[in-house]
Amino acid sequence: MVAHSLVEPVYGCGIRENWMPLGKAGGGSLSIYVPAEKHWEQFWIDSSGSRAFFTGGWNGKAMVITGKWGGPLVRMTYSKNGDGSVRQFGEQSTDDGKNWSPSFDFTYRPSTGGKQPSLS
Repeated sequence: MVAHSLVEPVYGCGIRENWMPLGKAGGGSLSIYVPAEKHWEQFWIDSSGSRAFFTGGWNGKAMVITGKWGGPLVRMTYSKNGDGSVRQFGEQSTDDGKNWSPSFDFTYRPSTGGKQPSLS
């Protein structure tokens, strides 16, 4: 396990994530579906002062959002696994999306025993 993550609905139309890596300071995001644009938007901030803005949506198989995070372009793909967990696969591109390389691969699992969801 690398982190705990509290993901919850907020304000009747959004999703908030509070990401808490083990032994380190964390970060979080606010996400919302924008009907007029027909896409999702996510704004991320973390304890190092980093921020990122992502947009995207459902591609028929997974939720995919893309945005700038510092220098590289970052693409995150969320897909549901057979056991009910959710995979978050991250890739980055330094050539404006022509080529992508893996940057992280997390699995969100529901919490047990009243603890927050874990991320591995």
